[in-house]
Amino acid sequence: MQSEQVRHFHFRYSQQHSGSGARALGISLIELLAVVVISGILTVAAIPAFNHLLKQNRIETAAMRLLAHLQLARQVAIARGVRVTMLTNSTEAWEQGWSVFVDRDADARCDDGEIKLAEAAPLPDGVTLRGNANVKQWISFTADGTPTLLNGGFQAGTLSLCTDDQSGLAIVMSRSGRVRFDRSPAARHCA
Repeated sequence: MQSEQVRHFHFRYSQQHSGSGARALGISLIELLAVVVISGILTVAAIPAFNHLLKQNRIETAAMRLLAHLQLARQVAIARGVRVTMLTNSTEAWEQGWSVFVDRDADARCDDGEIKLAEAAPLPDGVTLRGNANVKQWISFTADGTPTLLNGGFQAGTLSLCTDDQSGLAIVMSRSGRVRFDRSPAARHCA
C-alpha cells in the first residue's frame, strides 16, 4: 500500500514539474535588473542622510569627550583641593587636543613636575572647537570647583563645536562650573 502511494506521488510530481507548460523555479534577468535598479536608487537616496548621521556622531563624540574631561578636572580640583587646568595643545584651537593637569603654580601652563591627569587626541578632520574670550586657550577649576581666571575672576564661556558644513552645538559653561549643550544655531559661532 505504501509503495502505491509513493508511486502515485512520484507520478503527480513529475506531471507538475516536467514537460511543456511547466514554469521554471527562479528569476529572470529582467526581474534581477529591476531589483538592482531599485536597490541603487534607495542607496543613492540614503547617502546624504548617512553623511549627516556621521557628522552628528562626530559632534556628539567630541562633545562627550570634552564634557568628560571638564568633569574630571572639576572633580579632581574639589577632591584634592588644588587648581586643575585644561589647556589646548595649540593656540586657540581646542580641536588639536588638550591636556588636563594639576596646576600647582596657577599659571595655566603645564610645567615640569605638574601632574598630567588626562590628554585628549585631536578631533577628527572637519570638526572645529573654538572658545570665546574667557575659554579661548584654557579652563581652570579651583579647589571649590568653580572655573576661575588667573586674576581670581570667575571664568564662564562658550565653546563652539562645529563641522565643515556649519552644523554643531555650543558647550556653555556657567559661573558655577555647570556645563550644558545648546544646539540652537544662535548659540554657536561656526564661521
